[in-house]
Amino acid sequence: MAFVYETISESDIDRFDLYKTERRYGLSKTPLRWSLDRESETYLRGTGSDREVPNRDSFEFHYRGESRQLVFDLRIEQGPQCAEFTWSGPGWLSTSGDADYLAASRAALTAYGHEQWRDRTDAYRIAFEF
Repeated sequence: MAFVYETISESDIDRFDLYKTERRYGLSKTPLRWSLDRESETYLRGTGSDREVPNRDSFEFHYRGESRQLVFDLRIEQGPQCAEFTWSGPGWLSTSGDADYLAASRAALTAYGHEQWRDRTDAYRIAFEF
């Protein structure tokens, strides 16, 4: 899978019927950017963050024609030469037995990075605790 982090185009909004999922997640507007693998039509886009739990983000993960909301916690450690972002996710991801789903979600998160830090650091690593 080859995910890229990019701006969501109007044609992709129509192609994936993103307005429909906006209503499901209670979004007031379409997120502007996402992580997308065009070949497999798999994407990850942010759907919000938890006001009560810092660094907890919700995403819509669209894989093999189905969308599911995934919630991840993010730990950020700023080192002298690079930042490390560690995503911890729902336990069922690592125990689901679907290695392809797990790999796709990790690849999508890797491409997504973290919007708030993407332009603030030249070097970063992504780690997973799921």
